[in-house]
Amino acid sequence: MRNRDPLEPAASLVRMVAAFAGVLAVLAVLLRIFGTGGSLFGFGAETVCVEARAGLVPNVLSSAELAPDTAAGVNASPASVSLCTAAPTWSQRTLLVLTQLPSFLVFAAALVLATRAIRLAGRGGIFTAATAGRLRLLGWFVLLGEVVVTLVETIARSALASTMLTQPLGGQFGLNDWNPPVLAVFLGAVLISMARIMRVGTAMREDLEGTV
Repeated sequence: MRNRDPLEPAASLVRMVAAFAGVLAVLAVLLRIFGTGGSLFGFGAETVCVEARAGLVPNVLSSAELAPDTAAGVNASPASVSLCTAAPTWSQRTLLVLTQLPSFLVFAAALVLATRAIRLAGRGGIFTAATAGRLRLLGWFVLLGEVVVTLVETIARSALASTMLTQPLGGQFGLNDWNPPVLAVFLGAVLISMARIMRVGTAMREDLEGTV
């Protein structure tokens, strides 16, 4: 019976996702360079738009105007309001970039760390101090990186919406509109725990080799 690679299917999945993300990034850059319009992570956007929670922006439309085909006894209300400006300032353009780019940077960096960890494990073995260290670094990066980046994007999104209103939102934005990255926190914690298990396994193996 052929022994299965202990790094699979994680190794193949990371390679596939990295290749797919790389192709998409190159295509997006090429499309932007050759003038097909659109923007790349907020860069080059002619119109700056942001979604604001309906509770922060007054809505004067009635339920019938929002959804005229609703059944009797049903009320309609918008979950968010799209605010756009055709003449954005540099600060608004910067805030738009901050609502899109950070997530991609963290995602790309996590892919790089995962690729390096898998390559190291493939060369030196899984139960080594170096592999455990790389896995621990990846776990903390995913856990803290996603928390920080979602906070940054939430604050940037709310600040951008505030620039498009006559009455700034002030302290009404921030944590109230933040959706904690629960899955990323869980995944990061699992990776950190796996790294600790690998360190224990490495120490046990070294003790056995020393005894023999």
